[in-house]
Amino acid sequence: MLSSVYNNIMSYNQKPQSLTEKIDKVIDNQLPPFALRFFKFNNIKYKESSLYAYALDLASFFDYMQDVTGIPVKEMTLKDFESFSVVNIEDYLIFSQYYIKNDKKIQRSQSAINRRFDILQSFYKYYYMEDLICSIPILKVTPPKRVKNPVNIPTNKENAFLINYILSESLPGCKAAAHQANYRERDAAIVTLLACAGLKVSEISNMKIQDLHLDKTYIDIPARKISQLKIAPFISKILSDYLEIRLQKYAEYGHEHYFFLSSQGKKISVRTIQVLVKKYTTALFGNEYKIAPKDLRFSFKDTIYNTSKSISITADSTGYSADTIALLYTPDLNNQ
Repeated sequence: MLSSVYNNIMSYNQKPQSLTEKIDKVIDNQLPPFALRFFKFNNIKYKESSLYAYALDLASFFDYMQDVTGIPVKEMTLKDFESFSVVNIEDYLIFSQYYIKNDKKIQRSQSAINRRFDILQSFYKYYYMEDLICSIPILKVTPPKRVKNPVNIPTNKENAFLINYILSESLPGCKAAAHQANYRERDAAIVTLLACAGLKVSEISNMKIQDLHLDKTYIDIPARKISQLKIAPFISKILSDYLEIRLQKYAEYGHEHYFFLSSQGKKISVRTIQVLVKKYTTALFGNEYKIAPKDLRFSFKDTIYNTSKSISITADSTGYSADTIALLYTPDLNNQ
């Protein structure tokens, strides 16, 4: 059965079972049999949440093509897949612009349409590269319009205001303020690591107490090529203040070594970090000035590059590759 095979594939990475079952259900019930090969190949490449989103997007495409061709999804072959015309795909993208919810017609976001196009293109390219199909009709389709969301990279002054707000002021609302009072040192330490040390959200989530060397003002980031990251004394002080509190916190079994804990005593999740950043930045700067964790990281990256004008120093300090830094700052490099 497809389900038992796919469960073996996904359990290999020890990912959450509930989401694994959802992916398995979509593959088993809503996609052609040949689709399993694609998900097996990309299991390591993509996060499980991304795989689930891609599976749903592909299920939407094949459901549409079932209505167009009259071929049941579970009976579709690679030959059928290759035979879908450019017009079929273009019509599907037009169809994807809207969906029905509570008997109302709602416009789907441009980013969602772009994602549907991108995953379908990747799906075609995979089978073409495997010599299982001979053509890629989607390459003849005009891609959806790409609309870039405005990027708000806070200044160092704004970062300082944000950290001070977390430590010294209160969020609006009694419940939010009470929660902040219990976790302000933790939240300030997280935002400081994002904005003033350039850590990724995943690096913060996975940080362990043993990674801290505050007396020598550096922290270990095992996932990086250069694992020791030097930090400023004020960062060490903020981390030290939280560490004193953290060592008195109860941690669930298996989570004792993690530095940042959630309110449940477990390792803080990436999603929780994203939500807390949104909560504080919205309260301080307003809804119009949206700031995500990556924007705080970009702020640090820009500071390092503008100070050093060095690709290697910026790469070593931020965890980006040297090629990525060179690409990001090409206009500046060309003007030097």
